Amino acid sequence: VRPWRFGILVAPNAILINGIFSGVLSGLLRQQGVSEDRIGLEISIITLPSVIYLLWGPITDFIFRRRTWVIIGSLLGGLLTASAFLTRHLAATPAVLLMFLAAVCVQLLPAALGGLMGNISSAVARRKASGYYQATSLMSSSLITGGVLLASKHLSVASIGLSVGAVVALLALPALSIPEPAYQPHPDGLKKALVEIVHEFRATIVRWEALPYIALLAAPISSGAIMSLMPGLAPDYNVSTEQVAWINGFGGGVLVALGAYVVTLLPRSIRATRYYIAFGLLNAGSLLFLWLGPQSPISYFISAPLYLFTIGASYALFTAVLLDVMGRSGRSGSTRYGILNGLGNIPPVYMPALDGLGYKLWGPRGLSAVEAVVCAVASLGIWLWLAIAERNSTPSQHA
Repeated sequence: VRPWRFGILVAPNAILINGIFSGVLSGLLRQQGVSEDRIGLEISIITLPSVIYLLWGPITDFIFRRRTWVIIGSLLGGLLTASAFLTRHLAATPAVLLMFLAAVCVQLLPAALGGLMGNISSAVARRKASGYYQATSLMSSSLITGGVLLASKHLSVASIGLSVGAVVALLALPALSIPEPAYQPHPDGLKKALVEIVHEFRATIVRWEALPYIALLAAPISSGAIMSLMPGLAPDYNVSTEQVAWINGFGGGVLVALGAYVVTLLPRSIRATRYYIAFGLLNAGSLLFLWLGPQSPISYFISAPLYLFTIGASYALFTAVLLDVMGRSGRSGSTRYGILNGLGNIPPVYMPALDGLGYKLWGPRGLSAVEAVVCAVASLGIWLWLAIAERNSTPSQHA
């Protein structure tokens, strides 16, 4: 199966969405004299496809092989990005439109790769694929952000666009090595195909036994909300801007990726759900230093790296749990993967606001306290629910 290939294949999506459009673009636009409000609006428009990416699942489930969609998405994403950076101004309408279309194209990758990973029969290989998938995604976005920001001092915008576009396009080639049979329409016609798809949805999602696992995916366990809030929290712990840049920048990217990679080494005797809950508790525990420790740099230096490492592992384990819940891809694997993965995008939407309320009510310690308590309670509550559910079910129903 070679699970490491999934790490390479998701890199174009991470490079463009997280590295270029969400990370580097704002700095390049600022250099071109674009106002902050226009920058925010432009980035929101360009990154919109990453929010509604579950719509891409039905596309990658049909017409071509899923690996073909990976190639199409990478090639077009690289070409469109290079074309956007060749325009006279990155804030011009043609450039924005080209980058938006590039984001649309590379969003085909996570949808198609989710379906491909669902075809892996070995639970161990699926877990390893999840680890490599998240590790490379997190690391490549961090490296490309730092690398392009440094290169922007010496290279033109056009040169940066051509280089990034070429890398993204070339990373499509490893998809050719993934063994996948040619796409076959249902032999009994569209009606029978739709019946089969409905059956797959019911077997995965619409059944009582799946409810605790659905809740696990949607629960605020290791939401990662504080990752975006930690730089703002640093002054309350007397941490300098340079120290934040290292801990939450490149160093943080390495720690998150390392945590995801560790998942590939975990013993296979324990189910992914158990590991996910355990790392959720460790993630909550990592915030105890910020919550109960002295309001000094040492608390930040201990909590932040531990938090980032456990978040990386949790992200990889979330994908592993998702694949176990999803089961075999069948005809609707990419669509079901997108729906289930979308559940994990719910907590990062509301948890920053909840953490911010904790800061408002109880100060800096309140922010980390709210995150830690919510994560720990959710982890323990779901663990108890799963224990009761699995005691009353057959082994074949366990995820």
